Amino acid sequence: MNILLLSDVAKVGRRGEVKELPDGYARNFILARGLGRVATDSIVKSAALETAAKVAKKKEEGDRIDAAIEAAARKPIVLRAPGSPDGQLFASVKSGDIAEGLRKEGIFLPVEAIELAKPIKLAGSWEVPLKSPSGKKGIVKVEITS
Repeated sequence: MNILLLSDVAKVGRRGEVKELPDGYARNFILARGLGRVATDSIVKSAALETAAKVAKKKEEGDRIDAAIEAAARKPIVLRAPGSPDGQLFASVKSGDIAEGLRKEGIFLPVEAIELAKPIKLAGSWEVPLKSPSGKKGIVKVEITS
């Protein structure tokens, strides 16, 4: 029996795949628990369209992140953080703080794209690496003042 999986099933397949399964296993386990549906032509076509839409959306999101990385590399950002006169910060600057600073400049970049190895604890000028899910890399210059 051909089954379209509605969710990931261990040792069977991933969501959206069409699998040939024994009738008993399909009826008594997969269909009974709502993990899949009988794969008719219309269901398979709609699943293919849904998968294509997800791929297109993911590509569009990746392109948007790539453009944001390019924009961030061209424009340095300035962050203010409380600190001592010698430059030691009272609270470290993390990826979320850098993403928020970029948002204030009109550059919308997810926190996951900022590859900050460890939080910044000193005031000064820093180069922070950026990486998109598609692999595009960039560097944003961050100036931290206390």
